[in-house]
Amino acid sequence: MNDREKKYVEAAMRAITRYGMKRTTMSDIAAEAGVSRQTLYSVYANKDEVLRATLCLEADKTLAAIEINCESVATLGEQLDVVFEHLALRPYKLMQSVPDPDDLIEGINAAGRDEIQRNNERFRKTIEKLLLPYAGKVKAADLNLKRLSDMIRRAISGFKHKAESRQKLASQLETLKQLLLTALKEK
Repeated sequence: MNDREKKYVEAAMRAITRYGMKRTTMSDIAAEAGVSRQTLYSVYANKDEVLRATLCLEADKTLAAIEINCESVATLGEQLDVVFEHLALRPYKLMQSVPDPDDLIEGINAAGRDEIQRNNERFRKTIEKLLLPYAGKVKAADLNLKRLSDMIRRAISGFKHKAESRQKLASQLETLKQLLLTALKEK
């Protein structure tokens, strides 16, 4: 993604956060980016393409932040805290800051869901990479690394979407971390 595309995608994210997914138009995105609709259309043919690119850029930023932050911590517990922060706590905070969180979720169409599914696989692989040094312990616990990383990713997502408060979300994530550390005998 080049700088111009990033500019439009970041403008789309601001507009979507402000107006909601369903109500945001290409005109809103163009205005937020400070360009004409025609200029925006010369890069993205429709709102679906902008949405897909927005989801991809946000996932790229999230994965880069996880990688950078995990390099600066030593233990699996600390790495899990980093993953939880970027995959659950920050997105939860964003969802709480938008006027209509349900619109943000419901407004994601088939193109967006496809991108989310692709990004979820990327997140799963990131978790699997963190668990790779523990592959022997995972196997000894009669678990499968890929299925375990998928379960962790799905649990994070479920906790994030169903949490009644940030405090409860953090508590659920802490419990998940303790279960994993215990299972891997890292406590």
